[in-house]
Amino acid sequence: RAVIGGVATRYQAGLVRGKSGKLGWAGQGDEAALASEWLAMLHAQGVDFTLAWRRLADAAAGNDLLLEALFPDPPPLRDWLARWRDRCDRDGESAAASRAQRMRRANPWIIARNHRVEEALTAASERDDLVPFERLLAALRNPFEELPEYAAYAVPAPVAVTAGYQTFCGT
Repeated sequence: RAVIGGVATRYQAGLVRGKSGKLGWAGQGDEAALASEWLAMLHAQGVDFTLAWRRLADAAAGNDLLLEALFPDPPPLRDWLARWRDRCDRDGESAAASRAQRMRRANPWIIARNHRVEEALTAASERDDLVPFERLLAALRNPFEELPEYAAYAVPAPVAVTAGYQTFCGT
């Protein structure tokens, strides 16, 4: 019972550590609200989570433009970025490049997006063509490196593909 009773606390601590790393913070503190606002903003504006996390690393390095380009309404992002930078400054880390590098190691550029997985499965099962699978697998071997030859695998599916699309844990 003692072990089970401590699961919630350990889970919460792990979640905070994970968010802190993805947001580029060296220490932990009162970031829960700021992290929740980030996620809510991504959801409200329909921004791809994977690319947004990755482009936040670019903002950490001083380039906000790639991140802003993902948002249909950038002013809320700009307000949030100002508060995020204030929180980053509390870590006392002066090198933005090292923060950005750390964030790039915590936020993949490529994930196994459903439309790419389905493309590979369809080619293999309907045409005995393993090339799309092998190409996807090659892209996923180094998901944190932005290699130009795999740029197509970083792009979210078109809205026409995802409209009405529902995924479940484990898919």
